[in-house]
Amino acid sequence: MNITDKSPAVLVTGGSGGLGLVIARTFLAAGYRVVIAGRDATRLEAAKTSLGHDRYVATACCDVTEKQGAEHAIQTAVSQFSRLDVLVNCVGTSDRGLAENLTLERLDELIRQNVHTALLCSIAAIPQLEIREGVIVNIGSLAGKVGARYLGGYVTAKHALAGLTQQMRLELKPRGIHVGLVNPGPI
Repeated sequence: MNITDKSPAVLVTGGSGGLGLVIARTFLAAGYRVVIAGRDATRLEAAKTSLGHDRYVATACCDVTEKQGAEHAIQTAVSQFSRLDVLVNCVGTSDRGLAENLTLERLDELIRQNVHTALLCSIAAIPQLEIREGVIVNIGSLAGKVGARYLGGYVTAKHALAGLTQQMRLELKPRGIHVGLVNPGPI
C-alpha cells in the first residue's frame, strides 16, 4: 500500500462494521484515503482503530437518512482530504418476513435506510465527484435482482435502489460521474 497526501479519497457510508468496514479496508489497502460514516461514535472509533493508518482514515458521525447527515459526511471527506473521488453507499437494513405481512411503516423504514441514504449522499457528493470524474457505488443485493423467500420488504427496497442507480447512471454519465450497483449474495 502506498498512500500519500495526494491519494484519492473514498467515503464509505455504513463503514463502522460489516460489509462497509470490509469495503473501507479494501480501499485503504488499494491506496485510498478513507472516510467511514456511521451513527455510533464508539463503533466508528473502534472501526477506525481496526483499520490503522490513522493519518489516512477519518470518521463522520452522522445519520445519512437525513439531508444534514449526508452533507456532513461529504463535508468531512472534503475537509479531511481536500477531495472526494468515490462514494460507496453501503448503509442498509435487512428484513425477514413475507410481503403479505409487511406494514407500510416497515416498508417506509426499509426504503429510508436502503434508498434515501444513497440518494441523499449522492446528491451531496455530486459537485465533488464531478470535479474528479468520480464514482458512486451503491451496494444492492442479489435479492434485489431475483427476489428471495421471506425477504419481502428488503427485496422491495433493494429493487428500488437498483432503479435509482440505473437512473443516476444515465443522468450523471454526461457529467463524468460513473454510477454502479454491486449486488452481493448472502453475507
